[in-house]
Parts: sequence; C-alpha cells; structure tokens
Amino acid sequence: MSGRQRVVLAVLALCFVALIAVCGFALATDGGAPAPGGVAVQGSAASRAAEDDAATSEDAPAEGDEPAATPSGEDDSPSSDASDRSDDPAGSGASGQSSSNGGDRDTSDSSSSHGGSSGASQGESQQKTVTVSVSIDSSAADGSVSGSGTFTFKEGATPYDALCALRSDVISSSTAMGIYVEGIGGLFENDSRYPGVSGWKYMVNGQVVMQSAGSYELSDGDHVTWYYTVTG
Repeated sequence: MSGRQRVVLAVLALCFVALIAVCGFALATDGGAPAPGGVAVQGSAASRAAEDDAATSEDAPAEGDEPAATPSGEDDSPSSDASDRSDDPAGSGASGQSSSNGGDRDTSDSSSSHGGSSGASQGESQQKTVTVSVSIDSSAADGSVSGSGTFTFKEGATPYDALCALRSDVISSSTAMGIYVEGIGGLFENDSRYPGVSGWKYMVNGQVVMQSAGSYELSDGDHVTWYYTVTG
C-alpha cells in the first residue's frame, strides 16, 4: 500500500471517530435537557414523580377543612370508645335489654305478689260474711215478745249474736255449757204464770239445736227462730 493510501485511511478513521464522539455528545445533551416548563424530566422516573405529586395534591385537605387539633394533655380515647360502641350495636343492645328484662321481672314479680295478696284479702273479706234471718215467737205464753229481721255478720256468728242484733233487752248468763238466755223483753224462764218448766229455746232452719246459742256457728242463709216454751 502506498503512503498516500495510508494517509487517506487514517483520515477516514479519524472522521469516523469524530462522528461517533459527536453522536454520543448529542445523545447525552438531549437526555439532560430541561423540559419546556423549566423542570428537568428524566425518563420514566420523572413521570412517576409527577404522578405522585398530583396524587399528593388531591389527597391534601382543602383550606378550612383541616380538623381541629386535639387540646394538649387530652386523651382522644373516649372518642374511639364511643366509635367502638357505635360500631357494636348488637353488644350494647343486648346489655340494655338484659338490664331492662331484669327490671321487668322484678317489677312484674312484685306487682303479681301485691296483686295476689290484695285479691286474696278481698276474697277472704267477702267470704267471711254470712247473712242470716232471725225471728222471736212467744205465742206459747202471752205473745208479748216478738220481732224479726235479717242481718249480715262476719263468718262465725252464732244464734246468740243474731238475737242480740234483733233485741237489746236480752238477759243471759255464762255457764259451763256456754251462753244461756234467761229472758227476752221481760219474759223469763220458769214464769209462775205457766205450769211446768218454761224458758227460751232456739231452732235453726226449723230444727231444734241442743247446743249453746253462743257456740253454734251459723251458715249463710240460715234462719234462726227463738221461741218460748212452757213444756220444758
């Protein structure tokens, strides 16, 4: 190869090297060039940074919407507790219902007890009365003593109680056998005007009762007849 050809090849080689250097410089300059807005943008990293900035600006609270700061030294746990309670309606409702039910049970038991006692007392009061009628017959003597009436007594009333309710002029005495009626309205036993043994006896519903007038217990609707006998 001649000397001229070597010179030409050397020049061409230098030109290629220079061209490669210029291209590399141009590429490096384009990658770091500032964007039209004056902000340096470099590949995909710059794009992601721009998207993050946009997201941050959207999430930021607007002016005036900033929540009030918690006063110094105060614990915000009551708020969280209230939130917890509001988020758990089932639990709080069950507790209130149980307490309410417990109160209803106590109240209903107490009311039932008082009502039952009151009803029983009224029922007993109504059952502890008897209504009886009583009459006096002295036709076997002079017929001077008479009368009749209907009276209501407490349960346990006797023929003697009925007689005293009808007449206030009853003379009686207490004996080993019980109450003994000696005279009614001035008419007494063993009256000298009548022969034999005379005195007062009583019947209940037409039947002679051989029991003290103060111990025989009357029933509701009974009729008592006090009569004077001259034959014993």
